[in-house]
Formats: sequence, C-alpha cells, structure tokens
Amino acid sequence: ACPYCLPRTHNKGTPQEKTHWIHAFVNLAIILPKGVQLPLYVHALKAEQLRGQETSSEKVHKQECELQAAKEILPQIKKAFPRLALVLQCDSLYANEPLIALCKELRLEFLIVRQEGSLKNLAKRCNALEKTELYQAYRAQKTTSLKNGGKIVTTIKWFNGERVGNQEVHVIRFLEITYDAQERQIRCYKTEWLSSIRVFKRNCFDLVGAARRRADHEDLHNTLKNRGFNGKHDYARRNANASLVWKLLMFVAFWIFEVFSCTKLAQESKKSSSWRNFAKDLLTDLLRESWEALADSPSLCKERVQFRFNFSEH
Repeated sequence: ACPYCLPRTHNKGTPQEKTHWIHAFVNLAIILPKGVQLPLYVHALKAEQLRGQETSSEKVHKQECELQAAKEILPQIKKAFPRLALVLQCDSLYANEPLIALCKELRLEFLIVRQEGSLKNLAKRCNALEKTELYQAYRAQKTTSLKNGGKIVTTIKWFNGERVGNQEVHVIRFLEITYDAQERQIRCYKTEWLSSIRVFKRNCFDLVGAARRRADHEDLHNTLKNRGFNGKHDYARRNANASLVWKLLMFVAFWIFEVFSCTKLAQESKKSSSWRNFAKDLLTDLLRESWEALADSPSLCKERVQFRFNFSEH
C-alpha cells in the first residue's frame, strides 16, 4: 500500500527467495566555494516509476532510480531558478548521452565524472591526442605547490570539442601526486570530467576547483547519517511519508545551521570547538529554555523572519 516502497527480491524462484523493501531518495544541494553546502531538494521515488526492476542488482537498481529521478528533477530545478547560473555536478552514472542532451535542452552547464572503463571510444580519442606535440605544448598545465615539507604536483590536460554520441563535450583530465619531504610519492589522485564549458589555460584550474567540490556533497550525506542527524533511522514503518518528512526536517535544520556557521557571531563563539560539538552545546542551552520563553522571543514574534548575511565583512 505504500507508494514509496520499492521491492528488492533476492534468489527469486528458489526456496531462499526473500523480499525486502526500501525507500529511495535522490537529493540535491547547492555547493558554494569554501565548503558551504545548502540542501535544496529531496525527491522520493515511487514504486510505479520503476516497474519491472524488482529483480535487478542493487547497483543497477540504484542507477535506474537516480537516472529516472534526474529526468524529473532537472526540469523542475530549472523552472524554479530560471536565472540562477547552475553547474550540475554528477558522478559517473550520469556520463551518458541522454543526460547530456537533457542538460543542453535545459541550458544547464555540467561537470560530470567519467569513470575509467566507461565511454571507451572517447577515452581512446583523448589518449591519441594526448601523445601529440600540439596537445602536450598547448593543452596542458602543470603546477607544483609546497605542503608540510613535501610538495604537490598537479597536472591538468584538456580536450575540447569531443563527442558522446551526438552531443559535444569537453574533457578535463586531472592528476595530483603528493610527495613527502624525502620526495617519496605518498598519494596519487587521478580523475576525469566531462564539461559543457570549453576549457582553456585561463579557466582550467577554476573548473577543476569547482568539479572537486562535489566531494562536499558526499560529505553532506555522511554528516546527515553519522554526525548527529540520525539519517539512517527507519521512520517509515507506520506512515509512508514519515521518512520523507524526517529527511526534509534534517535538510532544513542543516541549512539553517550552515548559514549560521557563516556568521561572525558563530565563528567567534565556536572558538576551538568542532562544529558538531558547538551544535551540541547550542542544543543543550536551547533545551534549558521553556517553550513559552522561546515562543515569546523577538525573532519569532515578527510577522516575517529573514536570514541576512553581510558579505561586506568577508
């Protein structure tokens, strides 16, 4: 009877056949420079949207859920924010022609991870170009920075005007190698993105910086699950909408605290404490107040409450 319950059947047709049920959500957040994250949208998938996929693998099922959601979410986001310059950041699941075509139809810029092993023809073309003298001289940038007695060597290469099916994309290749003080390699990070924005020497580092902020979105969900918001708890046993409502409440709470953490008051009050411990201290102080005192506070007595941030001080 629950419209959100998606069945997952294992060992179908055998004595070990077992079915369990999940609620699948696709979440969007605005990621700003310097790590500020603002949860924006929660989309709950309904069972009727994924008929016939009950026996697919967990990985395939998750991919179908997210791809189906993207077709519904992106037009809504564009309609809600028609003048906001958005750059869609996605993992390798979305590195495909239909999603790229949808972004171009909606006039959404994108930076999408290309996982090694996917889009093999595109990878072969870029590999061939990478070996040419022209690309080595004019389509690559390399920098070295010092850190903790060691150094970090960063290399960016780009390939404009490539194609995924009938869609034009621009490819960014990124390699970051970290060395210790004895010049021993201690870390190697390598990845690649499909970009809707043409890449040049003047913007390649800015594009990489923007693309790497997608990791902050992953960290947001880690925070909701493991840092005090109890995002893993099952709230849907008696009410189909309970887990969705809890997710929305978590997003609202996180949004308010994230904005508050940008203020001068919060940064001075936090001192050397972690943001998590600071939030716990605030909650402890809040629980000491009576509901009557909170209801009579000046901020809640206003007809209209607005959050404002003075950017001139930063």
